[in-house]
Amino acid sequence: LHIGLHSIRKGACSFLASLPGGPTAAAICLRAGWTMGRIRDIYFRWMDTGDEFVGRCISLLNMHREDFAAGPREFEETVDEEWIRQETRTTFPCFANITGEGRMLRMMLASLVANKNVVLNNFSATHVARTIPLFRSPINNSIKITTKHAWDQGFEASGVPPHIKAVVELSVLRSKQQSLVKDVTDSLMNALRDFFDEQEIGQDLTCNFIEDKA
Repeated sequence: LHIGLHSIRKGACSFLASLPGGPTAAAICLRAGWTMGRIRDIYFRWMDTGDEFVGRCISLLNMHREDFAAGPREFEETVDEEWIRQETRTTFPCFANITGEGRMLRMMLASLVANKNVVLNNFSATHVARTIPLFRSPINNSIKITTKHAWDQGFEASGVPPHIKAVVELSVLRSKQQSLVKDVTDSLMNALRDFFDEQEIGQDLTCNFIEDKA
């Protein structure tokens, strides 16, 4: 078995090509930098949406969950900007002063804050991730993180297949249906219980008895 730097790219492309409903062959080849032949190289051009779809897939996001359409983690507007700047300089000392890196570092810091409990609960005490200064001190409860999705108002995200929103809507509909069934059942049982009490119906005929026979 020979593993080299090129193996990451080839392995990623093999994974993408095996995904049912995944990126097109053209999008995979364009991302990998592989030629598709003279004619196809001319007409199968680099498009942001196709490339970002490749990026979401290779990030191992599940195409059957709403997280596939999620944007990067961000701080809520109420978070102190000075705290963000200070933590950015402490967490990324080698990159904090590089021009143009501010927004990316901000999102990376937000992601670390959002996943702090995951690191502390699942990584051993000697793991290198736990040496990050952010994980060695408590985080104020006022530090709130938000995640926006492609269908949220005022947020634009590309590389998201149209079926993702349908999956989310079906999930919401299923949840509401289950809640409605529970509410109707509880209301009916309460009405029956009151009726039994008013009519002084025998002890053997109870709501539990009816539920068991239903």
